[in-house]
Amino acid sequence: MATPLDFLYSPVTSKYLIDLFIAGVTIFLNIISDDLKGWQYLYKSSHILIGTISWTFFAVYLTLFIPHYSGDLDKLTIFSFVLIFFWLVTVGCWVCSTLGQGWKSHETISKIALGGSPLILFILSFAIFVFFDYYFWTI
Repeated sequence: MATPLDFLYSPVTSKYLIDLFIAGVTIFLNIISDDLKGWQYLYKSSHILIGTISWTFFAVYLTLFIPHYSGDLDKLTIFSFVLIFFWLVTVGCWVCSTLGQGWKSHETISKIALGGSPLILFILSFAIFVFFDYYFWTI
């Protein structure tokens, strides 16, 4: 049965290209803010809101893969825990970013939000999908 999300799943490598696109959008957002220099565009978020938006893109993107893993209950169960974790991180980032200047007092979650960089999110996504697409196939 064909779904509108088939372009995400077939071929398997298309999800990595979409990861690169999301990283490109995040780099563009960092460039617009003009607070970073050189390589910092890849491994830092320039502002708490940009990091929060990056985590939101990432969580939504991961959520789109629920239908892909719905055929295998083991994969879906573990993937659900991964999704819950990243949605909790995203919600925490949004709460932290709505505090105005008060976000600085929430050190842990603000560091996570500022760590929502293109390189970090690409590596996380790549690791998650390699684990789910290849590791579980051998079990």
